[in-house]
Order: sequence, then C-alpha cells, then structure tokens
Amino acid sequence: MTMEWSQSSESLISAATDGNLLGWDPQSGNKTFIVSLSNTWVMTCSYSPDENMVATAGMENICSVYNLRSAPPIRPVRSLIKHDAYISCAKFIGTTGILTSSGDGLCVLWDIQETEIACEFMVTQAMLWV
Repeated sequence: MTMEWSQSSESLISAATDGNLLGWDPQSGNKTFIVSLSNTWVMTCSYSPDENMVATAGMENICSVYNLRSAPPIRPVRSLIKHDAYISCAKFIGTTGILTSSGDGLCVLWDIQETEIACEFMVTQAMLWV
C-alpha cells in the first residue's frame, strides 16, 4: 500500500493491491473518488501540484498517469514505458514532468505532455557510496 498527501494537505490518495486508487477527504475520512487501476501491484502514487492528475507505478514497470478531471470511468491518459524493473518512486515535477526511479538503476525525467523522456541517468554502485 502507498499513499501521498496533496500539496495543499486538503486531500490524500492511497493505492493498494486491490487495484484501486482512492481519494480521501482527511477532515471527514470520506472517499472523494475511486479509480480502477490498470496495475494492481502499485508501489507508489503521486499527486500533481494542481491536484488534477495522479501517477501510479510499481511491479508492472510502467508509470500510469490519470486525469482526475476526465469523465468516469477514469483511465490512464499516459503510460510512461522505459524501465526494465519495478518502479519504486514516481513524483511530479511541476504539472508537466514526472521523475521515476526503478530497480533497474535508472532514473527518468518524463515530459508528460509529449510522453517522452526529457532526461535519464543510471545510478551505479559507486554513486551509492558517495
């Protein structure tokens, strides 16, 4: 299971192996939305700063981006594919970028408007000891 607060701290999201991404109102404890995910093995979820989009990723090696303002049922609007192993972290960088890190040692900065890689770098064992 994974969760993340919105930047405003007025809502949060959670995802688990039941295949659902849930939005929550922390004041009332009520669910605000449910998204059926394309991948049930989610390890990370992230809110965009404007809270219009969320990203999920995990054992499928794909980062999926969902537009929360689209009509239900909400489906991925972007599938970011590059990694050869699980994605352990996906974080929005502004409203147009996502940074992913993976068990393959690769970190990728994505331009999500163009669905392309803006930058990538490999983390090596030597770098871990610096």
